[in-house]
Amino acid sequence: MSRRGTGRDYCQLSMKSSRDRVDHAEVSARKRGVSDDSWYWISDLAGQRIFRPPNVSGWDETRWLDTSSFRGRWIAGAYVCDDNRADTEGEYSEDETPAEAVQKALRFWAEPDITPGTHAELLQFAQEAEDAIEADWQESAYRGLRQNALRMLIANSPDMQAS
Repeated sequence: MSRRGTGRDYCQLSMKSSRDRVDHAEVSARKRGVSDDSWYWISDLAGQRIFRPPNVSGWDETRWLDTSSFRGRWIAGAYVCDDNRADTEGEYSEDETPAEAVQKALRFWAEPDITPGTHAELLQFAQEAEDAIEADWQESAYRGLRQNALRMLIANSPDMQAS
């Protein structure tokens, strides 16, 4: 599924190598306001030591995503989202639909390319979170929590990790 303004277009990267993915992550983070040097240690946790490939042939493209580096990828997504959390204390929209929530979360990440399957899973999650609302006081809080969760689900989706 092609969307305008994809992360790849934004960074103008081919995303064919691990180095390109690290550049994309750092540029996206800086766009979101991450201005310190934390990307050095976060990239290291994600298995991508900037300017220090594991050997002279560079990064192993077959091991871009494995269990030893997944924690670092989750931390990277959380670090970007942390200062940009949706309000869960009553200020979040009380009438946002599941489809609107998914679109808003995708816009947060500059509308990355995602597969129809991932989009369907995000919509299903958004609907299930909507269905969990049982009382008036939950309307805003649950929708804010849903938005925060959608942002993390997108950041750690296979589409964002292995594109």
